[in-house]
Amino acid sequence: MKQCLFLCTTLLMLVFSCSNDPCEGVSCVNGDCQDGSCACDVGWTGEFCDQVDFNYIGSYKAVSITYSQCEESSDNGVWPADSDRNFCYPDGSKTLCFSYNLEIKSDGTFKQFWIDTEINGGFTTSTQDPAEGTYEIKDAEITLCSPSWTGCEKLVVNTDRTGLDWEITNKGNSGCFRTYSVLKK
Repeated sequence: MKQCLFLCTTLLMLVFSCSNDPCEGVSCVNGDCQDGSCACDVGWTGEFCDQVDFNYIGSYKAVSITYSQCEESSDNGVWPADSDRNFCYPDGSKTLCFSYNLEIKSDGTFKQFWIDTEINGGFTTSTQDPAEGTYEIKDAEITLCSPSWTGCEKLVVNTDRTGLDWEITNKGNSGCFRTYSVLKK
């Protein structure tokens, strides 16, 4: 009888000491555990809510360009785009405008290009610096690689997850860099 009582007591202790919490050991970085799985906060995805939920696929156009530490350049500061997302500035008797465009495709490729427009009583439009290549996505970054470039460029999802920020260091001028903020069209 004592053995039976001991066995029953041990069995009861074992049953009550085991956790029935399905969330025990589940660590949700940006969300809460519900029934053993992570329910992610808005803007996050992944098994543990540790990846930015940002749909990179689409067309983008620059909305601002920031030049910094370019001593010989008078371009330092922020250039905001106009309502059509063009950057315009006077150049003698004419006005020059340009826009930066980026297309990220679902097949793992991208295309980027500049469109320059000269306003001098008439319009002349030309495409400059077209580039095509492939991209990789990791966390809140997308890396673009093109055979026509000397390396790859990283774009980072901006803090409100509405677009991308692209910082480019000018190779010829130490410390000089440009940051492009691009939003989906």
